Amino acid sequence: MQVFVKRYIRWALLIVVLAIIISMGRNALGLFDRRDQIKEARERVEELEREQAQLLELKEKVESPEFVEKEAREKLGLAKPGEVVVVLPSEDILRRLAPKIEEEEFVEALPIWKRWARMFF
Repeated sequence: MQVFVKRYIRWALLIVVLAIIISMGRNALGLFDRRDQIKEARERVEELEREQAQLLELKEKVESPEFVEKEAREKLGLAKPGEVVVVLPSEDILRRLAPKIEEEEFVEALPIWKRWARMFF
């Protein structure tokens, strides 16, 4: 009977040890996954911080008086007192209105004696 109890205790301890090892292995794998997730989250935070810095620069530029004046002049056609606004048509309209340049025929460079011969004969 004592032999049976010892075997039972050994098997029970073996099962408990295996369960602990499996549990620790799962926890270790979970730690590696979380570490990767933290790394990806940090990279995303850095990317968002760079984007935020760019947007803040753009905001400062847009709120500057020079930008506001430039936009008012270009898009709204406003001018300072005494200035005259000249509006030019777009590039494709200019191309349609401009006279077409006809391409000249390519004239072969003939030797002078052939040109004289053609002139007289």
